[in-house]
Amino acid sequence: MNRASSLKLDPCSRPDLIALRRWVVAFCIIRFDLEQGQVIEECFPPASVSQDEELNVAFSSFPDSMSQNQNSASIHDCMFFFRFRRRGTAPDALKAQEDSVPPDTVRPLNVETRSNVDNSDVVSSTGDDGNDEGGSGGWTNSSVLSALASVLSPRSIGGESSGKQVFDSAELHNSPPVEHPHLSEDHPPAMQRVGSQNASGTDGNDFLYGYVFNRQRQDQRLKRGGEQKSVVILTRKPFSSVFKPLLQILGPLCFDIGKKALDHVATFVSRWPSPVLGELMDLPIGSASLKAYLPPACSLTSDYGSSYDEFVSAMAPFPPLNHSIPQGLFHEADLFGMFRGIILQIWMLWELLIIGEPMLIIAPTPSQCSEAVACIVSLAAPLPCSVDFRPYFTIHDHDFSHLNSLKEGDQFPPMILGVTNFFFLKALRSIPHVVSVGGSVASSSKTPMAARSSNGRKQDQQGLQLSSLKKFSPSNLIHAVKMRRDGPLSLMTEHKEAVWSTYQPTTKPDTAVLNRLVDAGVTPRVEESMSVVNNEILRRHFLELTTNFLAPFGPYLRVTTPSEGTSPFVEPPSLPSFHTHEFLGNLSERGPGKFLSKRMRANWLDLY
Repeated sequence: MNRASSLKLDPCSRPDLIALRRWVVAFCIIRFDLEQGQVIEECFPPASVSQDEELNVAFSSFPDSMSQNQNSASIHDCMFFFRFRRRGTAPDALKAQEDSVPPDTVRPLNVETRSNVDNSDVVSSTGDDGNDEGGSGGWTNSSVLSALASVLSPRSIGGESSGKQVFDSAELHNSPPVEHPHLSEDHPPAMQRVGSQNASGTDGNDFLYGYVFNRQRQDQRLKRGGEQKSVVILTRKPFSSVFKPLLQILGPLCFDIGKKALDHVATFVSRWPSPVLGELMDLPIGSASLKAYLPPACSLTSDYGSSYDEFVSAMAPFPPLNHSIPQGLFHEADLFGMFRGIILQIWMLWELLIIGEPMLIIAPTPSQCSEAVACIVSLAAPLPCSVDFRPYFTIHDHDFSHLNSLKEGDQFPPMILGVTNFFFLKALRSIPHVVSVGGSVASSSKTPMAARSSNGRKQDQQGLQLSSLKKFSPSNLIHAVKMRRDGPLSLMTEHKEAVWSTYQPTTKPDTAVLNRLVDAGVTPRVEESMSVVNNEILRRHFLELTTNFLAPFGPYLRVTTPSEGTSPFVEPPSLPSFHTHEFLGNLSERGPGKFLSKRMRANWLDLY
């Protein structure tokens, strides 16, 4: 197949490097050399990242030895992505184009007032009984959610508060930032958005995403019987719905025509319009076209650096829930397909994410662990994920030395780490929650959906456990006891989907939601279709769950609207002061509301 024919360009065409930066930082081709290790053969544009970042990219772009053993095909392609903290300063001239907001300033925060709303109101699309999962409703405002995310943002790995917002050069036409005079000690430090820089001079909260197309080829004529090479897209934008399809074009094309593919694809990408958050974008690439929804501005992490216009646009109330419009980051991740083996544990994973607990996600391959991390992050919608997440984490990441130095009793920073190397099970013993997903056993140990009776009525939740009871045997019992005794280290002898945690969740698995999930068919096409349906059911449920959980915080994030004729130079109104004991006392008296009371246990206040 000649893929190059669909990407024909005028011989004089050259990519606009400034415009390219709206989407991509760099394209890389990385080869694994037997003598030198990982070698970056090509980086376009040249010198787009620092030397420290080059090393991180090179080491993160290949599966480790464990995941390589899972494959026996002569040619094996896989795709995954990683995320790492930026370090150092890129030497290229374009770096000067990446202007940013001064570190100790913020955009003014004006939250639209909604009157006559009791703070015990519940955001629900279910009606009074809470059994229906459609429609929309409630007072929730996405700017409230965006502001709340910064309030709840846990400290970064180095103990720093939330970093400065970074803006693309194309967005600098907006009004200049002003210092906010009302963010005092009454508000958590994260709310103040005080920027801080690390020793390298780079914002400690600025991250790069790397989308990887890796090819392993077995050939007995070569040393060690094979070779492998990776094609990587480096970007500051967590737009998996765009970069995964783009990588499916770029990866094979690089193996067909070599480094010329980078220049061809860069030219097309530089002609794309600027990203419009929350909208469907049509992005031409040769004779093809990528159609993808971008996540809304309110769901993006602080390192993305949304412009002021994007932030203001997030003030409009949420539109009615739509099956095709993403409400958060990584909306396209296969939530059901990745966690169907531990389907009853998703509610606990949601809680751990909401309260900022560290998690270690281990899987046989980088594709599986990065997809699992994306799925967990997507559960935060419509909030941005304030926890530092690493879809594919290796021992070569600069942050590993800090994590490995933590002593017993030290608090592990709020992170979600996706790994494939069993070494992390021993090196990071202090991490309190370990989740094992993926593997060849996934297809044979899938948890069945709740059974239905012949008349279609939903049966008791105990039906979820019937198949596991039927499979009871002494050997299974011994195996279960061994897994409990050895903990996550039991994965070193046999991979199995499981969750190890001492956390007692407050939220109960929703039987109504589980009963609506459709069991997958026997063919991959049918299974994929069923996953799409099931993903929508799960996402709508957790979107409602998150919004209802946030409802009591609403009054603390609404300010009085300035009266008509007020001078624009007057200081903006301050947010109400937040006092923890007062908040919990009032919440205890009012209760969690209908939606949450049906889905949480008696100790629901502990979650707050």
